[in-house]
Formats: sequence, structure tokens, C-alpha cells
Amino acid sequence: MRHWWTLLCLLALVANVAFLSPVHAEMRASPSTVNQQLAQELADHRAYAAGDPGNYGYAKFIHQVRVTGHRRIMVWVSRRFCRLPAGDKTSVMNQVQALARMVLVNNHWIDKKNSARGLTVTVRCRGQSAS
Repeated sequence: MRHWWTLLCLLALVANVAFLSPVHAEMRASPSTVNQQLAQELADHRAYAAGDPGNYGYAKFIHQVRVTGHRRIMVWVSRRFCRLPAGDKTSVMNQVQALARMVLVNNHWIDKKNSARGLTVTVRCRGQSAS
């Protein structure tokens, strides 16, 4: 009888912790929703780049951004990106990561507190990995 009582208390504790957890699994958006939002944000940034290339010019080098896992994204870039100096490539990818982190936080894929850790990014230029 004592084991049943212990088990019941343990289950009640687990249920309370799960209920009070700030991010529920069911709150997380689907990968297709996240990818649609990434595409929309990127399209918006491309449109802004015409008027403010200093802040949004990075978007001109990016064809597509897709989430491939919890903290992983794949980025398809233009040929012009592949010819950029290393420092400029880093700057562009930092801005892409900022965009992706914003969308992932808003869709409960990662939490805001740990979003600064960055993401694992795979860059593709015409089907090949870009360096």
C-alpha cells in the first residue's frame, strides 16, 4: 500500500512540474510554420534593404533559411556571398542567426535566455558547403 501512495505522490509532482513549465511541447510551432515565418521575415528584410542596406543588406545574399533541428538551421546563399571576404561572411551569418533566433524564440523552439548561445548553421552555396 505504501508503494502506491509514493507512486501517486510522485505522479502528482511530475504533473505539477509539467503544468507549471514555462514552455510546453504543445506550444512549439511546427517546423513548417517556423520555416514559413523565416521565409516571410527574410522577404521583409530584402524589401527593407532597398531603403536601409546598412541594416538589412545581408538579406540580399540569402536565398533561403530553414530550420533543420532544435538549434540548427540551413542557409542557402548567393554566389556573391561565396566571393565575400571572411569578415563580411561572418557579419552576414551573424545577422541571419539573429533573424533565426528571433523566429525560434517566438515559436518556442528555444528560450530567450539561452538564445545568445547561437545556432548551428550549415551554409549552402549552389548545393555545396560554403566556407
